[in-house]
Amino acid sequence: PKDGKAPARPSTSIDLRPGYIDPDSIYKITDQDQRSRLLLVEIANGQKVDRIAKKLIQYAQVLESKKINQAFDYDKGVRVLWIFEHQRTLQLVQKRMTNDEWVQAYERHFFLRTLDGCDRDTLLSGWQRPCLSSAPVVLF
Repeated sequence: PKDGKAPARPSTSIDLRPGYIDPDSIYKITDQDQRSRLLLVEIANGQKVDRIAKKLIQYAQVLESKKINQAFDYDKGVRVLWIFEHQRTLQLVQKRMTNDEWVQAYERHFFLRTLDGCDRDTLLSGWQRPCLSSAPVVLF
């Protein structure tokens, strides 16, 4: 920046000290049974499999540290939703993550699907996990 100041971090930024993680959006919703759910959403535009894979691993490490839970005073399992622009990118990420120990350990927190699969009638079902061997799952 010209004024010498660091650019402001987005309002969705979660401080990790050192560093931070930046979901594209964050929602805390309550279902009909009055159970609250914390959802972090990542939009995977383009085809940068390496960048997405690194960020999935970073999320797994942050989930282990419980820093997201602490930041939002949330004591249940956080859900990280990944919306992919391209089906092929989703498949390549799954192939890469199948052997990653971090992502495998926290796989139940990750929900993946393509943007064209996000419609009102099917939003709760048909999600995929980051590892290839997993069957489709429901969001909640």
